[in-house]
Amino acid sequence: MNLYHYRSVESARKEIECRTFRYADRNELNDPLEGYAQIYWKGDCPAWEGLFRNYICSVYYAVVGIQLNASEELLAERAVIPDIHCFDDVPLGQVWKELSDRFVQTALVQKLIVDLGNTETEMNAHRLRQILRLCHEDAIKICLDDMHKRKTLPGEQGGPVVSISEKVDWEKMGGFGNLESPLIKMK
Repeated sequence: MNLYHYRSVESARKEIECRTFRYADRNELNDPLEGYAQIYWKGDCPAWEGLFRNYICSVYYAVVGIQLNASEELLAERAVIPDIHCFDDVPLGQVWKELSDRFVQTALVQKLIVDLGNTETEMNAHRLRQILRLCHEDAIKICLDDMHKRKTLPGEQGGPVVSISEKVDWEKMGGFGNLESPLIKMK
């Protein structure tokens, strides 16, 4: 008699006796959609502003990591800053405040904050990635300009770090409803 799918009677009995339950690691699952969670982002204007502030701080952190020759694994694992306010009491906190203030005051980010903050549409990871790609070049430029100003980036102010395959125009795209094709590529 099978008490539970994929469990033997013996393993089920042991789990009951020990009052434990073993969950399989995602790598052990044989269905690629098992354990998959679709996460959505939705918020008002202050929530979107917070997301964009966090984004530029995370971009800055990643650029610093690249300068220090951080591994791709480390960058992928730790490039997103979960709490940008944890640095408020140290000099980096002031740098991030200035960067995020400058970034959220750009025309494109202001337009995104208003448009996205006034919609009930839930943004999945793919759409959120497309939205961030719209302003990624501005974020990189602001970070590099700041690093040159502070003399934390060696050399002269160089050429573009990113290339845009076509000029992105939020209005011509029809807002957030048309975010399906990748527009920006890293060089």
